[in-house]
Amino acid sequence: MVDTTIKTRDISTSVMRAVDMSLQVDSIINKYRRLSDDDVEKFHDKISKSADDVECLRQMFLIMFCTRRRLLPVDVATALASLTCDQSISSICRHLCLLILEESSPLFNVDLRDIVYGLDDKKSSTNVLSLLLLQDRKVWSNENVLTKIFGKITDGNLGNNCHCKIIAFVMHLCTGKAPPLPLTAEHIIIYSRLMNNMLRNSSIRQLPNPNSNNLFRRDSVSFVTELDGVQTQEFFTILNLAKYYSSDQLGNICAFSAIRSWLSSFNTSTSSSSVTDLVAVVLDYCVRVLMQCERRVIHKEDSYLQSTCVLECVQLLDLVCRLDSTRSASVFCTIRRLHEQYAQILQNTSEKQTILMSIAAFALHHGEIVAYDSTIMIETILKAIATDCRDAITSFEIVQFLKNNLSELKKHDNLVVQYFPNILKILAWRPRTFFEDFIILLPSLFTASVSVEMFHSLVDLPCLAASLLYATDNSILPVINNPALRSMFAFMLRHKCGIGDTFARLDEFHQFILPLVNHPRVTNCGDVVPFLLRTFFDIIISMDTTEHLTRLLPAMLERARLLFQLTTDYEPNIQSILSDNICHVFARRPNLVIEAQNDLLDFLTNIHNFQQCSPFYIHLVWVVGEYTSITHNINCTPRLIAAYYETLECALHELIDTEEWSSNFAKLITILTSTLAKLSTRSQDLLARTSLSLTKTARQINKLDVCESEKSIVYSRISQLIAVLQMPLAASAIFDPPVEVLNGKYHRDVLSVAVVLKSLTKLQ
Repeated sequence: MVDTTIKTRDISTSVMRAVDMSLQVDSIINKYRRLSDDDVEKFHDKISKSADDVECLRQMFLIMFCTRRRLLPVDVATALASLTCDQSISSICRHLCLLILEESSPLFNVDLRDIVYGLDDKKSSTNVLSLLLLQDRKVWSNENVLTKIFGKITDGNLGNNCHCKIIAFVMHLCTGKAPPLPLTAEHIIIYSRLMNNMLRNSSIRQLPNPNSNNLFRRDSVSFVTELDGVQTQEFFTILNLAKYYSSDQLGNICAFSAIRSWLSSFNTSTSSSSVTDLVAVVLDYCVRVLMQCERRVIHKEDSYLQSTCVLECVQLLDLVCRLDSTRSASVFCTIRRLHEQYAQILQNTSEKQTILMSIAAFALHHGEIVAYDSTIMIETILKAIATDCRDAITSFEIVQFLKNNLSELKKHDNLVVQYFPNILKILAWRPRTFFEDFIILLPSLFTASVSVEMFHSLVDLPCLAASLLYATDNSILPVINNPALRSMFAFMLRHKCGIGDTFARLDEFHQFILPLVNHPRVTNCGDVVPFLLRTFFDIIISMDTTEHLTRLLPAMLERARLLFQLTTDYEPNIQSILSDNICHVFARRPNLVIEAQNDLLDFLTNIHNFQQCSPFYIHLVWVVGEYTSITHNINCTPRLIAAYYETLECALHELIDTEEWSSNFAKLITILTSTLAKLSTRSQDLLARTSLSLTKTARQINKLDVCESEKSIVYSRISQLIAVLQMPLAASAIFDPPVEVLNGKYHRDVLSVAVVLKSLTKLQ
């Protein structure tokens, strides 16, 4: 009981001390935050006069760390820069100068030549590398600066710790997206030799306990161990364990972490013997690490280390084989064995899938050399998306795998196209995360043969998100297994394309998933679909052939009036995109007015389509009037023109009798009457009928109790059309101009001016 009381008292005392310390820290931070600009200026003046004052430097660092006052006067920054490599002052002072300069970086108006020249100093040269990285690229990408940095590598007085700093510095430079560094052949040779030495010549003995006070008894020599506890018999790698690591062992780990960035940075055509030796060492190192990964670990945490090292080694081997293709055959045996090992693991984890993807990428890049077909590997990954799409890490890796290997994947029976319904599940589950990636991927996810199915899939992306949500809800499984809904969910959650473009009773499916209409995943899908559809139509219209547009048009007519009723602006946005692109589709393939005559007539006859999708209906009426002409279609017969004319005439009078007046309705009436006038000029039998029909329409409009301004606009348009139709020759030239007018030839030909003026005089 007494022991328990003492322990409780000790814990309480420790807690009180921690609280007191926290309060003291808060008070110090608040003190510096309350400093005025004048107080900060005093510190600046003091530092400019005596920059080697440690206490003043500490206070200056606290001011910059605790507040947003990060800018330093030029004279203060210059004074601090000159002290960073000054050996006459203490190391604490130099370190504080570096910290202050790092907080205020980048330094645009400060001459950093003192820091660069300070690289000549052996003791402090590597300490300023972190500061150089924070500056403008012009400071450290200079060839002279790089020569000084790489020159430190050959300095025998620098230890492994300094070499590790240089390795980290160069790795940071190599991993950026900026233009490549101006590395010379000498730079590459020096750095490659350093990496070679650090990977190959590390000790396998553990470092003695640095805290031991044993002065009279020599410690027994102990060796590093493998992950299963067995003493290592080969060279040291990142997977060897020790209680205390020596500096060369830490350098080995650092070199392995940076080697992939380095090998990716320089020209692969270099024939330097040092680079060739480095590639051989990296190959042996990776094979050794992969063998170590097959050992059974003692501690569970080490299994994650094994998975990470396997992934890094596979990517390194891929890079090595790109640098030296003669090694692909020998490495491929190791990669195939590794694939068999991980494919047999039943537990589906993100680590497993990521490794399988890296193996598949290796097979894609080097399979042709050994005559290996990697189709099975890729198909395994694409099939597993159905279960992996909910895992954030796996989804990210799949998207990166597809983006990085698009050109190679196209050579494998269009597997990406076959499995695009599965791939879209990643987007449906996380639309905001992968939206930009799928804008890039979309051109490779479909071809002309599956364009209609892709169109339906994009429009139904919110429905796919709802289906995935229902598939994860065990409470609703009995409802999904209902025969009436089972086929619908099976189609929405299909793995491959080719089953069909869409399914019947889609409106019933919309009603079933309506409770999820406000779910964030569903609404977010609705936000990204318009952008994807615009990209889709840009691709589909720019294709070399146009036969696929004949199959796409009926789908556009169907989906313009059959959309999922999201609470956002989803439906108006989709209809607006369809309206804009229906014009582009007909411009690309004008023969659609003949090939899709029945579908177009059915759509235009049903005036309820105007209620459901008025912008699309209006654009379609304009398209019919524009392209039902012998100018665009040689096979456009008077019978075809009459069929469209009768349909639109009936729709015009029926709409006036039944529809309520609106801005869209007024626009529709003007376009309908203009279209009837266009069609009549292409079939002389319809001219008189059109004049009577337009006169009747004008009388109907006058009887309507609507806005006078809009009524006058419609009435004015009808009057103009009747006036033009009274002159058949002028009407034909206006409503159905020849190709020379459309392409601008008559506008450029001076001889045509008289004809134009004569026609205009008659119109007056």
